[in-house]
Amino acid sequence: MPCPFFMPETRLPAHGRMPLGDAYRGSCHSEPSGVFIPPEATQRDVCNFGYARGRCQRFHGDVDAVRFSIAEERLTWVKEREHVPVEHGVLELEQTAGDVLLAAQARAFVEGYRLRVNRARTHATGVG
Repeated sequence: MPCPFFMPETRLPAHGRMPLGDAYRGSCHSEPSGVFIPPEATQRDVCNFGYARGRCQRFHGDVDAVRFSIAEERLTWVKEREHVPVEHGVLELEQTAGDVLLAAQARAFVEGYRLRVNRARTHATGVG
């Protein structure tokens, strides 16, 4: 459940289970005046996990986090506030969202999902 203002840009080395499938280095788009690059520790602990209200000085939004899941080649996204869904939608895996940040997060999630599925298939078949 990344922060709704986080633009994932570069995959970071594995860091346990992450909301987008992997940890990402990226940028904060919370201020209309410009893009901010938070310290890497903040990106790992706050930006990648969302729910930054009270933990990040730059956070000022109505939505705390974005959650993703995949079923039947469709990507479901849910924007949450205080752990309650406030907006949701479904995208085909190849479709892009009108919201640039949501689209970037969705692409990162789908890319990580596909990598995990391919690793699981390779492991199951013993090929690779």
